Amino acid sequence: MNKKQRYKHIYSLSSVSIMTILLAACTQYKWVKPGESDSSMRKEYVSCQAKSLRELPPDNMVHSDSVYGSADEKDKKKKRINYEQSTNYDISDANENAREVLITDCMMARGWTQIIIN
Repeated sequence: MNKKQRYKHIYSLSSVSIMTILLAACTQYKWVKPGESDSSMRKEYVSCQAKSLRELPPDNMVHSDSVYGSADEKDKKKKRINYEQSTNYDISDANENAREVLITDCMMARGWTQIIIN
């Protein structure tokens, strides 16, 4: 395989990977159980959600990054060092993904099945 063919092959694989990720991001699911309504599904889901929160409470983590700006032109001419700093904060829950697994396990244990709706 020459260099051009190799790049074409890599490009092709990259395109397929990107399309797969985009399609997965747009996929929606629904919980179903024969003979049960959406109302009973919501009750079961909230019950499983509460159970997962008791077992694995939120573990909020604060992330920050500082952005430094340079001095303005007036300060540069005076040879004064004057930097501006701003800090961006982001909060994430370290247990969120694990709780989703607990909710899924709980729903399946109660006889519900998750299906793709689009």
